[in-house]
Parts: sequence; C-alpha cells; structure tokens
Amino acid sequence: MNFVPKVIPINELKNTGNISRICKESNVPIIITKNGYGDMVLMNIEFYESLIERINTTILLNEALNDPKREEEKQDFNEFMDGLINDDEEK
Repeated sequence: MNFVPKVIPINELKNTGNISRICKESNVPIIITKNGYGDMVLMNIEFYESLIERINTTILLNEALNDPKREEEKQDFNEFMDGLINDDEEK
C-alpha cells in the first residue's frame, strides 16, 4: 500500500463538497493541517475499509505466528532437511 497523502490546511474544510470529491477521487488519505502541523486525517470509505482489513489480517497473522501451540510444530531447518534425506535413503 504505497501512497502519497494529500495535505490541505484546515480552513479548506469550509468547502465540504470539494473535500468530499477530492477524498473520493484520490483514494488516498488527506492530512488536514492546523497552523502548519498535522491535525487530522480524512479518507474515503473504501480506503478506510481496506486499511482496517489489512490491519486485522496482520493482527491475525501475528497472533497465529506467535501462538504458543505452534512452538511444538516448529522444527529446526537442519533437522528437517536431515529427516528428508534419511527418508529418501530408506526408500
């Protein structure tokens, strides 16, 4: 997910129709600045839903990878390869 967010000053929020159009057309977050500093972020619903989906997927993958039950399933690479070689030699 590579994107370059748009940056606009807070006083441009007065033109809500234009901001909504930019949000929908650009499909990137819009950073709203106040006194030259980032203050808030706007994004269209599709971008938001995609972002949340990626976050949730990352959380689930992280939980699965760090599940203590998986420790029993882990095997040293060299031991795994030795097992493969020994299995082939036995056949």
